[in-house]
Amino acid sequence: MGQGIRMNRRTALLGVSGMAISAVVTGRTAHSASAAAPAPAPARGDAALRDFLAFLSGHRANAGLVSYAVGRDGLPLTDRPYVWHRAGALFPVASAVKTLHLDAYAAARRIGPRQRVRLGDWEAYLLPGTDGGAHERALTALGLAVKDGRAADPNATVPFDDVVATMIEHSDNAAADFVRHRVGPDALVAAARKASGMRISPVPSLLGQMLVAFASDSPYRGMDGLRRLAALPAARRYELAGIQERRHLAGAAAPMTVPGLEEQSAWAETTYGMAPRLLAALLAGALTGRGEQAALVRRHLEWPMRLGGTLPDGLIRLGGKGGSFPGVLSDATYTVAADGTRRVTALTLRRLAVSDWISLMTSFAHQQMIVRMGTDPAFVDEVARAVTG
Repeated sequence: MGQGIRMNRRTALLGVSGMAISAVVTGRTAHSASAAAPAPAPARGDAALRDFLAFLSGHRANAGLVSYAVGRDGLPLTDRPYVWHRAGALFPVASAVKTLHLDAYAAARRIGPRQRVRLGDWEAYLLPGTDGGAHERALTALGLAVKDGRAADPNATVPFDDVVATMIEHSDNAAADFVRHRVGPDALVAAARKASGMRISPVPSLLGQMLVAFASDSPYRGMDGLRRLAALPAARRYELAGIQERRHLAGAAAPMTVPGLEEQSAWAETTYGMAPRLLAALLAGALTGRGEQAALVRRHLEWPMRLGGTLPDGLIRLGGKGGSFPGVLSDATYTVAADGTRRVTALTLRRLAVSDWISLMTSFAHQQMIVRMGTDPAFVDEVARAVTG
């Protein structure tokens, strides 16, 4: 049981919608872990933050945290308070990986935001029942008729930028896999290299990673199978995901059943890993970049403001993308304070007890911490002491 964290057990669906920082934006509600049971309003105040810092202090080995003030060139200002904990370690990040998809899309000159996308082509990447209802919410938000969780008219079209918006705002996994397909996996690798100088492994599809573990004919089903999957080299796991993706697109994939939370948590450990410093660099580039590409990324990351959200006290801008699988929580956010301080923060948590994960999914204490770091330099130092000892 996590230090200072109170738990309530709930059910969840595989691939729950990645949590956006909108949870701490007044007037907006983050997607819940269960489509049927909305998360309660987040607790606020110093007590919740102290509890979360105590939790972080007790889970340093399974936490990554990068936070720094950003200069005009997008690089860290090392004369300001910062946190650099397990910055280069690879963590499963769930939907936070979509920041990379967004960056690659913005850089893809051959794909215009107004280019039309056939809904059936987008939904070729859909695994019904695995995204907490994100895809259906996305279609509804676009004003499209829905039938059995899919578009009623698969031949209808929408602008490409609308698909990207659903990837960020609703964390639609099918949208992310479609974007990855259209920009090309190499574009994601190139985006990471440009932002951070890091060489990363090719990013597999979300649907492929799910089918590797949960397709009815998978040899990796069940806890024993998941342990064997986790023991494989990452490159092999991603190769298997590619095989399953191709089977799915060819209509030959076996059906899958969503397992319980403990198995989902074990599977999350086998999913694609990213370094906190890469997530931070992607946001720093968007925050400080000039030109249409950076502006496009900012527009998507700041979507709560575009829809009328109210910023927390002390901030004049905020954007970000979070992610959550059972046992995994991530959040990459940038803030601009009233005094002009620009800060990026990337938090990754793994191997969480299911009860602790559920608690964080309903308290949003980690997001409250990130917002406080954007306006309070002394608090940044306090967080650094909590994670580094």
